[in-house]
Amino acid sequence: ARLMIQDPTISPDYNKLNISYEQGFKSKAVFVKWKSICDVELAELHIVAFATKLRKYDVAQKLFDENIAKCNQQKHLVREAEFLVIQGQCYLQQSKYHLAKSQVEHSINIFEKLDSLRLLSYTKKIIAGIYYACNDNDKALESSINAIKTLRDYEIDSPHLFQIAAGASFNLKYFTLSHTSMCLP
Repeated sequence: ARLMIQDPTISPDYNKLNISYEQGFKSKAVFVKWKSICDVELAELHIVAFATKLRKYDVAQKLFDENIAKCNQQKHLVREAEFLVIQGQCYLQQSKYHLAKSQVEHSINIFEKLDSLRLLSYTKKIIAGIYYACNDNDKALESSINAIKTLRDYEIDSPHLFQIAAGASFNLKYFTLSHTSMCLP
């Protein structure tokens, strides 16, 4: 059952997405049978990720509501933050930017408490894109530069973040990133 949800590769092929979505339900059934609570949460995380990609928002929203509350109650903070990030992505697909921003910011707060730099940099990348899409250029620039600095610690480049930083700085009339008060290291 773990192998069915181990590689959550998102493929543009609708049939493969649907197969992965169904595998999530099969895995969940096995984990429920064996009363493996953490694995059930992992399977449901897999299900909501694919439900979001398949635009099955009603299924995803029901699972978000159940799991975020359950994870919060059981103090499974990492899993709660992961659900919040995916819920934010779900709201993004529905053009509900305010809700997406709220959920992703909440997950960032959780990841900061846990001092999880890798997960924090991923969510900061998402929030930078949300700020940019909402025309909040100050926050987009700040978030993208912070995420770039964090990713550099892992020796990972992100052209997407550089595009956000460049676009936001241009919109703020900083025609090069060197004119910002937050120069890159």
